[in-house]
Parts: sequence; C-alpha cells; structure tokens
Amino acid sequence: KMQFSLGWFLDPIIRGEYPAVMVEFAGDHLPVFSRKESSVLKGSYDLFMLNHYTSNLITPCDSIESNTPCEDLSPGWFRDMAIDSRLPPGARLSSVNEHGEHNCEWFGGYPEGYLETIRWMHRKDVHAEILLTENGWC
Repeated sequence: KMQFSLGWFLDPIIRGEYPAVMVEFAGDHLPVFSRKESSVLKGSYDLFMLNHYTSNLITPCDSIESNTPCEDLSPGWFRDMAIDSRLPPGARLSSVNEHGEHNCEWFGGYPEGYLETIRWMHRKDVHAEILLTENGWC
C-alpha cells in the first residue's frame, strides 16, 4: 500500500517514474512521463515531509488471509491496489462520541507503523532529510 500512497509521490521525484507495482496494476490510468519530464522530476526535492495518521496491515485480495475478495473492493484506487487493508492488532482506536461510536472508524494509532513508514522513506533515499510534520489523533 505504501507504494500506492507514498511511492506514488516519492518515486517520480526520486527515480523519475512510478513504482513498478503501480504500473503493473494501474498503468493504464497513470499519466506517462516523457523523458524530459522524468529528468526534471528526478531529484527535484530538498527534503521529505511526512504527515502520518494511521497504519494498516495489508494482504493481497483473494488470498487465504484476505477478508475481502477483489471484486468487492471499490472500483478505482482500492481495486487498483488489489489489497485487503485492516488495522493491525494492538492499534489504538479513535475516540468515541456520546453514542459510543468511533469518531474516525478508519483511524488506529500504531506507533510501530509510524516508525516503519519513516524507515521505508529513508530506504528510498538514505541522504534525504525527513521532517515529521503531523501525527494526528481523532
């Protein structure tokens, strides 16, 4: 999933192209960079800035571990990713309202996921500075 959510933006400015998995699953939806555009994009950053709210465990849809068949995924971005996504065990769920419902059902605080996201970004370019700009809670 990080290839689709972060790699979508990082890979073009680091490598001048989209992540291979995005091209494989969603290539017909992606704009194609000309050689010149790719060259201009590549290395066009000073630092990485990260807003991080939640982490998810993923499995390929239709795998034995998956809870969601591929055909049940929403068309577009979710189906292009071809993954089943859920909160990891131990994630802290969001606050609840006066009716006992979670304010943000998609949110689960998971510090290990935040750290792994930082490490993943660092592996993309070990010399780039990473500025942690936001880590919210709802």
